[in-house]
Amino acid sequence: MDRFKLINDCYGHEAGDTVLKQIAIRARTVLRPEDMVARLGGDEFVIVIEGNRSKATLESQVEKLRRAISNPILHDKTRIGATISVGIAGYTDDSDCFSDVMRQADIALYASKQGGRNCTTFFNTQMGNAAIARDQIEVALGQAVLADEFILHYQPRLDIQSGEIVGAEGLVRWVHPERGMVMPDIFIPICEETGLIDELGRIVLEIGCSQAIEWHQAGFDLDVSLNVSPRQFSDPGFVTTLQDFAARPGFPHGRIELEITETVLIGEHNEIAEKLRAITAIGYNIAIDNFGTGYSNLSYISRFPLTCLKIDRSFIDQLPASGPIVQLILTLGPQIGARVVSEGVETQEQLDWLTDNNCKEAQGYLITRPLAVRDFERFVQAFAPSGQRGYDEYRA
Repeated sequence: MDRFKLINDCYGHEAGDTVLKQIAIRARTVLRPEDMVARLGGDEFVIVIEGNRSKATLESQVEKLRRAISNPILHDKTRIGATISVGIAGYTDDSDCFSDVMRQADIALYASKQGGRNCTTFFNTQMGNAAIARDQIEVALGQAVLADEFILHYQPRLDIQSGEIVGAEGLVRWVHPERGMVMPDIFIPICEETGLIDELGRIVLEIGCSQAIEWHQAGFDLDVSLNVSPRQFSDPGFVTTLQDFAARPGFPHGRIELEITETVLIGEHNEIAEKLRAITAIGYNIAIDNFGTGYSNLSYISRFPLTCLKIDRSFIDQLPASGPIVQLILTLGPQIGARVVSEGVETQEQLDWLTDNNCKEAQGYLITRPLAVRDFERFVQAFAPSGQRGYDEYRA
């Protein structure tokens, strides 16, 4: 089932249970008596269909299933919409046992989720090879955590009006002993699925806070932004971890910003607000990353101690067509006491539009790609805001 956690968070676990029961009932209605449907656990079901069935027949049956489930599910007086991702595999001459077919169906299901959800994928050999490669990455990631193979690169944040570099966002990179530099889009999803994101998040905080202390002591007047995953934020020990880092000598109180996504704000607003206030009391600032693309309950957002809204790059990519939305966020920021940063600025035209509309800060490839620590320091020292040298000479 797609985004089942969101249903639990928005409507409660009783509503989630109602949805699961209805999916089982509706699936049963579109199956033959000799077919089987069973819940494996969580939000995942398996359907076993006996006999030789053509791909077209299976596609037709899945479409019936999809239509049956897509009808709104009623819980109390709430109508809940549900969609499903489907992975399909069947016995072949190479199939040794049922568990092999289940594994293949699970791989196909993963492909459906990666493909945007609410779709159907049939297993093929290429997927199997990709799954083997993914499993190898998962094993290597566990070793990488123990061997300290992660580093941060830093992308500068530009004060548009003064032309000065005022901040840096730390972005994690994996230095694999054989593959070299591995970008986060390869390993972050795997870390999130396996739970390694907790340990990786701690490593990012460790590296980022240490670097912020070093820069502060060296006289670099910079804010440092570090990304925090929803799972990391929900960890009961997260605030204690932040306290431990803040207790270190030279910790730059008020200069380290934790970037969370809007999904973190889903749930019990009083508890979330209390946790955010505890974090800011320790000496951290709070930014909302990818703002405008997720959960934006404006009636509650003013209650959270936010210091920054980062406009998602998808809106910057669509300028000037997305101008009204960007202007709305630029107006909202000062109203709640948060500065606004535009992410993903890649063209001079985008920067000109943001300048004309009083956006204060920006980051993106137009300024520079993320840089290793020493390259970042040289960039900041040599950056020439009045000309193009800062953009062209250090773009890497």
